[in-house]
Amino acid sequence: MPADFGAEADVVPPHEKVVGDVRPALLVLLAAVRTALAIVCANVANLMLARNMARQREMAIHAAIGAGKGRLLRQMIGESLRERLRQPPGVTLASAATCSATSSVTACSWAWQG
Repeated sequence: MPADFGAEADVVPPHEKVVGDVRPALLVLLAAVRTALAIVCANVANLMLARNMARQREMAIHAAIGAGKGRLLRQMIGESLRERLRQPPGVTLASAATCSATSSVTACSWAWQG
């Protein structure tokens, strides 16, 4: 039986067949999306920090009239939970996915502390 029947075959890995020549473009797109998500995480953290800084005086007044640290903490946690429940579930899930995907960004861990 002859080894060559006159036919040729090119063996291409499935991954290369799907991705092909667009791999560099996909990597650039991935980098752009990661950058955008990091910016979103940083903006959310910035907004939460600004809100907490604006409420610093209110917390100081509560503490001055006798509210303990536990009471202040419960109030802040309750308000954060109410905000989470008010927003659509998709936003919360997207935020969680974003922060877990970009775990190197410290703003994400800040954003989840409420």
